[in-house]
Amino acid sequence: MGLFNRRKKEIDERTELEKSFEETGRKVGKDTGKFVQKSINKINKLRNKYEADEKIEKVKDFAEKAEQKVEVIVEKAAKKGKDVVGKVKSK
Repeated sequence: MGLFNRRKKEIDERTELEKSFEETGRKVGKDTGKFVQKSINKINKLRNKYEADEKIEKVKDFAEKAEQKVEVIVEKAAKKGKDVVGKVKSK
């Protein structure tokens, strides 16, 4: 601070090469950040898709098991129905 609370101007004592390196580094950093963010987004999408596929597979497995149990029940019911019909015919 100078007289009467005036701020002194900061003098940049870096060379042009140093300024160029810093500017280039910032650009590369931004581009790298964008690339990394895109990669993270793609990974998250794939993870969500995998989890959804996994859930679909579980549902398919459950549906298959339910279908098999229904078939067993239908077979038992058909057998008992035939037995009842056979008993009725024999009387």
